Amino acid sequence: MQILIRRDNFSADCYELQIGDAALAFAGKNDSFTLPYSAVKDFSITQDRRGKAYFTTLSSGRMLEGQILEPKEIDSFTAALKERLDGVINIEVRR
Repeated sequence: MQILIRRDNFSADCYELQIGDAALAFAGKNDSFTLPYSAVKDFSITQDRRGKAYFTTLSSGRMLEGQILEPKEIDSFTAALKERLDGVINIEVRR
């Protein structure tokens, strides 16, 4: 799922958010990083009236927020993430 993350300095980076074996993988052109499932405390998706979708994830001392560039993939992504986490956290999609 393509996402856009804004940094504190107002720059933005595009990433491919992927569900890995042990972690969420953020693969970008300039950098890549992973977020282990054991560190994920919350994952939420919000969709506004104009159809734009945003995500927020909280982990051990880190919060990531960004825009989802492919809202059509939200349902399949959250289903796969819930399956991977085996119901450990609640994933909420607000529309």
